[in-house]
Amino acid sequence: MTNITGLRVQLAAKICCCANAVVARVEDDAGAYELRCAECGSRGERLPERAVDFLRSTVRVFGTPSAPIFLSSALTRKATAMNRDELFPSKYIKAADLGGKPLAVTIKSVAVEALNNPNGGGQQDKLLVGFVNQPKRLVCNKTNFNSIADLHGDETDNWPGKRIELYPTKASMGGKSFDVVRVRAPIKDALNDEINI
Repeated sequence: MTNITGLRVQLAAKICCCANAVVARVEDDAGAYELRCAECGSRGERLPERAVDFLRSTVRVFGTPSAPIFLSSALTRKATAMNRDELFPSKYIKAADLGGKPLAVTIKSVAVEALNNPNGGGQQDKLLVGFVNQPKRLVCNKTNFNSIADLHGDETDNWPGKRIELYPTKASMGGKSFDVVRVRAPIKDALNDEINI
């Protein structure tokens, strides 16, 4: 395999003091390379695999050039791995927002608002529950409404100030399984109940 350590490159943008850099091996990963500023020696970002392949191919075919090899930003830019939630962020809480962990929250607001029906057909009134220190609200379905009502009563005007815990789980519908957010009493609060003897 062609070693490209010490190869001089010129970048489309400055790495540090200048756009000139030297390729160096990453200490903890023998197969990886990073850029170091040719002026001050500061460490830059790790080179993406496509840039390493390009440099190895160039040296293998043409030998080590005396002038720096130009690397376009297309070769040095990190590949962006994005999923649907990153590409199309929602203003409402989804199971993915919880990161696999429960979240204890305090209810700040409860309101009915017209939301677009995801299956088409105009708008539909939905109950939205907002929380203290949380930018997103929960679109409250019947299951979550019943869970909150079991904890804090049927009257939604009495819910602000009350604590609940949101947790991610799976649900099935039509033979398909999908991630959902459910509601329960905060586990810490439930464990701190007093026992009267």
